[in-house]
Amino acid sequence: MNWGYRYTPYIWPMLASVVFVWALGLYVQRHRASPGALSLTIGCALVGLWAIGSACELSVTNRNLAFWWFRFQMILSTPSAVAGLYFVLQYAGLGRWLTRTTHTLLIAPSILMVPAYLLDDAHALWSQVAYVDGRFVRVLAPLGVAWNLYGLAILALTVAVLIVLFVRSPLYRKSAALMMLGHSTIVGVQVLEMLLPAPVLRPSLMLVSIDLTFAMYAIALLRYQMLDVVPVARHSVVERMPDALVIVDANNRIADLNLAAQRLLRVRRESVLGMEAAQALAAVPGLVALADCQALVEGEISLGEGSTGRWY
Repeated sequence: MNWGYRYTPYIWPMLASVVFVWALGLYVQRHRASPGALSLTIGCALVGLWAIGSACELSVTNRNLAFWWFRFQMILSTPSAVAGLYFVLQYAGLGRWLTRTTHTLLIAPSILMVPAYLLDDAHALWSQVAYVDGRFVRVLAPLGVAWNLYGLAILALTVAVLIVLFVRSPLYRKSAALMMLGHSTIVGVQVLEMLLPAPVLRPSLMLVSIDLTFAMYAIALLRYQMLDVVPVARHSVVERMPDALVIVDANNRIADLNLAAQRLLRVRRESVLGMEAAQALAAVPGLVALADCQALVEGEISLGEGSTGRWY
């Protein structure tokens, strides 16, 4: 029985994309206690569904069915970008921006736009749609232009947050740079697809750029243990503390230290970030012993000698 589908080799990149992003989502779930992990998992799930929709569109023999799958993909595109923005905000320690108003502004538009995609062949978004050589050629209506600009703004804000993370958190610059590269590629493709009426590649160039972005995420996760320790808004939380604070990550490396700790230990942040705690704090054996403890513990250390020494 023919269900209106045929085999085409174009489906394999899409199916490979599904396997890749869903495997990445399962890996992220292992770190679900980390801020932003849930948002990244949702983003992986949405992109996987998007890729399935693309594979179905490429393999159907009926134009109407192909158009349904095309709209299915478009419905998922902006929520996928929103999930990415949620993740970088939470990962960068800016979760306080996600107020009730922000949630509404980010989530409600994607829900409200679903009828525009499903009713009247999406004429509210695309004034003209033609099916040429297996591709949908669209002319954007005013609402379609506004909706694309909204998606572009979400992507641009995501890149902006990553730039802030790159500048303020030296230890996380490699991870931030990788994510920034991926999301910047998506921004470029979004602009290109707004200027061109039809996809320039089969499979979708947008999905190719998203796969590249998730590849950058995979490197940051596996190579740089991106979710082991999440950056905090250090200027407002850490740097202003009058007490010395040294933060070590799961591998007992120096993840951060505030200005009070730098003065106390007579070190510069840039010179010790990423170093093993035993090496960075070698001059203070008592502090090294405390850093090695895995449980909540109190202790005393001495800095200096004789009358000039101080106990902490």
